[in-house]
Amino acid sequence: MQQQPTPKKPVKRQPSKASKSAAVSAAIKVIQISDVEPQVFQQILHFLYTGRIPLLEEDGMADRLFKAADKYGLDNLKEECARFVLADLNEHNVIDTLIWASKNSLANLFDCALHLVSGNYPQVSSQPDWQNLIDNHPQIYLRVSQLMANLPGNARGT
Repeated sequence: MQQQPTPKKPVKRQPSKASKSAAVSAAIKVIQISDVEPQVFQQILHFLYTGRIPLLEEDGMADRLFKAADKYGLDNLKEECARFVLADLNEHNVIDTLIWASKNSLANLFDCALHLVSGNYPQVSSQPDWQNLIDNHPQIYLRVSQLMANLPGNARGT
């Protein structure tokens, strides 16, 4: 009886670091997001992971984040941006806020801004942006005028 040779076990080769790196590189897909600024996208990611927006107070960040959140369907982020704008609302930014709220269909923010205008009409209507509101946003100016006409103490409101 002749002994049969035992089959050799296959030797597993470990891939080299270079081939591992090439395989990983081939598996990674790069997604380019060219319609959102890197800083804005970074804030979106931060919000998604932590629920916070560290740079929200930077000038214009709420608007830029709101636009990106709207584009990508991030309703919670949109609400957070609107809350920030509402909390920051004052007689110096109320005209811009009225326009922004109207453009973005934010009825609650629009109404709050409208009431701020009515309570501070002399200060607000003397701002340089007031003429811009009249000239370029007549529908908003009409709403302000209607509200002012219906205030107690006005000829039509009593």
